[in-house]
Amino acid sequence: MHQVQRMTPIEILQQFAETTERQFFPEQAVSLAKEQWPELWPFIEQLMDRFIAKEQLSEKQSQQLFFGLMLIADLAFYDAADKVFQLCDADDDFCSDLSELLEDALTECLPTFFYLLAQGDAQPLIQLLHSDKAGMYVKSAALEALFAQLESLQAAIAQDANLSETGAELHKAAMVTAIPGMIKNMVLQRQDFALSNLAYFCIAFGLEQFKHDFEVLLRQNKLDTDVIASRSINHWELSKVRMPLASCRVQITFDIMSLQHWAGFNSKEANANVVDQWGELEALLSQPTRVISKPLAGRNDPCPCGSGKKYKKCCLG
Repeated sequence: MHQVQRMTPIEILQQFAETTERQFFPEQAVSLAKEQWPELWPFIEQLMDRFIAKEQLSEKQSQQLFFGLMLIADLAFYDAADKVFQLCDADDDFCSDLSELLEDALTECLPTFFYLLAQGDAQPLIQLLHSDKAGMYVKSAALEALFAQLESLQAAIAQDANLSETGAELHKAAMVTAIPGMIKNMVLQRQDFALSNLAYFCIAFGLEQFKHDFEVLLRQNKLDTDVIASRSINHWELSKVRMPLASCRVQITFDIMSLQHWAGFNSKEANANVVDQWGELEALLSQPTRVISKPLAGRNDPCPCGSGKKYKKCCLG
């Protein structure tokens, strides 16, 4: 039987750091990190504190912190919850520190992270949604987690008639009280994307008391109609309802191993094979067609589009 080689926390962190130069998912290091989390956590906490304090982290340190955050979610390490919310209470525009740190996880994983770490408490999420610092993707993730909490409470009541509706009613009441502040903040911050997501969920969960507010915002061109159609606001109905949990946008657990399928953790050869397979399929579907292949670049190579940025910071992202 193959025996897994042991690593110290420093060696695990070194494996995480090496993923910035070599395109691979450190599966062994991740598995050992879970086993040795009590010893590894102080190192991750220190990196979190430095990031929150706006200290400049090296690219390798950022990669170590990235895996640390993924492990916090995977392990449901609630002791780190406050710091995760504090770390995410920041600008998330393109090329911001938070966007550079989380990359695709900013939109793909954050709703689940928030849902898991909030443990059913609406207040950390409402605090983010009232923040003047949090970006629109962070707020959209907080919205999905907040409404997922309500969805979970309502689903539990629907499945068990003996459960009291008090918890769901209190949660909904707290949300209704907080939503005017969310709207005001998002308008001031010009966060049309997050504001439109809020409108979507208000319709999905039957919060008709906010219909007039969003009709006014629609007339003022402060909503993103690519996110929610004008008709949905005016008729206060959705052509297709996408609940956070039912659609799996928010999940009740997080598996860090799912990240190994991300393009950024695959070699040039693996990515080239995927591109070749798609190219063959396109050729079969659209013959005769002249196929012009784009130059391939490694995750840390200059982007072939000519922007001057690394491929992972540009077109790969």
